Amino acid sequence: MKEMKTALLKWLYSKLDEPTCRLLNKATFDLWYGPVGIEAEDDEDEPYPGFETATDRIIDVLDEWAGTTLWYNTGYGGLLETEPEGELIEGEDGEEDEWIEPYWPEFRRIDWPEILTITTGELSPYLQ
Repeated sequence: MKEMKTALLKWLYSKLDEPTCRLLNKATFDLWYGPVGIEAEDDEDEPYPGFETATDRIIDVLDEWAGTTLWYNTGYGGLLETEPEGELIEGEDGEEDEWIEPYWPEFRRIDWPEILTITTGELSPYLQ
């Protein structure tokens, strides 16, 4: 499960721009400890806008991926953005071609609500 969470976090953070990543981290901090101590970083244009505004901005960005389904391969720990497909193996020397299905026990389907819960933890109810 830890490997899947790591893969999902890498996937999500690769989709987000830097300001949204920072906002997500600050909103999580705010949820746990309150806004005290959240200050603008040197390269930021504006200070932390507060929890409600931050989650609204994050939701606006995340809406692009709402409805996403990912497939996690437990065999090698990789994520697929499309459903796994079988493969046609051409027969040699007159043998018949053979269709090979994916090894389904190694694949786990992860729909958007679960992706959001795994990647944002306790913040996820505020992002739906």
